[in-house]
Amino acid sequence: MRYELRLTAFDMLDQIHVSAVLYSSPPDDPDLSGRVWATTVTCRGRGTETAKAWTREVLEATLEAL
Repeated sequence: MRYELRLTAFDMLDQIHVSAVLYSSPPDDPDLSGRVWATTVTCRGRGTETAKAWTREVLEATLEAL
């Protein structure tokens, strides 16, 4: 089984919005892919100043949605 996770995040004012979608497809026919899981998360931003810290915020919010 092949999995593909698409994670989109953006910061708007003081909110971080995250959309995550997980797709799966059998290895012998990638055209049969289908959505397995999807979620959207909105959390309050912490006002971090580095890209690394902001990415950590996004990933933590996504983990909490699991």
